[in-house]
Amino acid sequence: MAKKIETQISLIGSILNNATLMSWSKAIVNFGSAIFVMPLILTVYNPIEQSFWFILNTIIGFALLADSGFGSVLVRAASYFRSGASYLPKNRAEYDKQDLVTSDVPNYQKLVDLLYTTGRIYTILSLIVVVLMLTGGVAFIWNIMKLAGHRMDFWVSFFLLIPISIFMIITIRWTSILRGLDHVAIEARFSTLLGVLRVILFAVLLTFGLKPLYLVIVMLVIAIINYIYIKAIVIKWFKNNNVNFKKTRTFDKGIFSSLWSATWRISGISWGNYFVDMSNSILAAQIPNAGQMASFLFTARILDFVKNMAYVPFYSNIPEIYSLGAKKNFEALKRKLSEYLLTGFFIMLSGYLFIITVGNPALELFGIDTKFMGIIFVTIISLSFLLDMHASFHASVYTSTNHIPFFWPSLISGAFVVILGIWVTPIYGLLGIITVRFLVQFSFSNWYAVIINLKLINWKPRDYLFQFPLYGIMGNYERVKSVISLMKKSIKRIKEV
Repeated sequence: MAKKIETQISLIGSILNNATLMSWSKAIVNFGSAIFVMPLILTVYNPIEQSFWFILNTIIGFALLADSGFGSVLVRAASYFRSGASYLPKNRAEYDKQDLVTSDVPNYQKLVDLLYTTGRIYTILSLIVVVLMLTGGVAFIWNIMKLAGHRMDFWVSFFLLIPISIFMIITIRWTSILRGLDHVAIEARFSTLLGVLRVILFAVLLTFGLKPLYLVIVMLVIAIINYIYIKAIVIKWFKNNNVNFKKTRTFDKGIFSSLWSATWRISGISWGNYFVDMSNSILAAQIPNAGQMASFLFTARILDFVKNMAYVPFYSNIPEIYSLGAKKNFEALKRKLSEYLLTGFFIMLSGYLFIITVGNPALELFGIDTKFMGIIFVTIISLSFLLDMHASFHASVYTSTNHIPFFWPSLISGAFVVILGIWVTPIYGLLGIITVRFLVQFSFSNWYAVIINLKLINWKPRDYLFQFPLYGIMGNYERVKSVISLMKKSIKRIKEV
């Protein structure tokens, strides 16, 4: 009996420590918010309140632009030092000259220096959050506030977003280091738990008909809990590895220089990508029709959930990707990239087919007035997301060199999407907004990252078109086969006990 329990615990432990499975659970819980919470929001809230709630998430995303790309660079830096590297290359030239990393022993001193250096950085970034919220945040939400008659509970909810965003920003520092240490499963597991808690609390509050202010208060509490826990886990990792912290905290200028060489570019990319990704919601939030605004923001929100699920397989294994990049194991990179791309394509296609066939009938079944936008809208947005995902995966592989050549393309694309979107909205309405985004991205950004990454990993475009689906099918087949084999062995062990 004791052996059987031990076997079951071992099986559960292997699941809980699997980065991909835990990241999937995190995404599924977030998607569960759409399944369980969204119908309640659509039922309990009027169109103004629905639009206000949807745009709050867009505003949080704007505030998090204060991170300026430090988070993603920090993951790479932690991955490099965990792999035994003593230096983070500043650009492609240094990457090409850098010796292969042969040691698997983490460079603990560099990791400690990284931790101390980023502490001062994220204090400054927290102040930038406040500035962004009191300027752009107010501008984004002003139209909805005006339509709502400047409700006091709406303004209180908005100002509560400031401490929420600050806690989220400083948590990025600790989460990035944790992910770089290849403990993605721990972060994803706790995020899953918090996600379940959030869904339950949201559902209870909405059942009692409480307004968005109460949901925002829950978000604040969860942000604080997440910060405390993630920070404690990182500190525990250092202590478990007998790392002694210095009493005097030093700011490593060499590390900062390597981080900043990529960060300032990623900052521009982040701003450009934000306005590319969120231009639809930002521009839609300025239209005078609250009902149409709610339907559009709802459609964009659900498709964004699907997109995030499609990103899970790749980004839950990003430390492995960066490690392979550091070791210049390009053949393995090709196979991993293909596997995750094919999985992402499948998820995006499945979500698209489900929405256009079952979406509105399901909403009508629940008596919900807000509906998905028409098939043309859903198709254009889905295709945009699909091409963006393809380019994003390639860009992430390329940035393992710490060379970030996407600064100007992202900024120019973001500017064009917003400027042209403002111009076409009065003429073509919401259809014009999403069409502009698709055409601007398709004209350059969707292909630039793909071309330079294929060149980096020595993959001819013609070979890529043939090998990518083949490697993807083979990789997913092997993964499914290994999961089935593991399940069979576990069941067999349990029966034998």
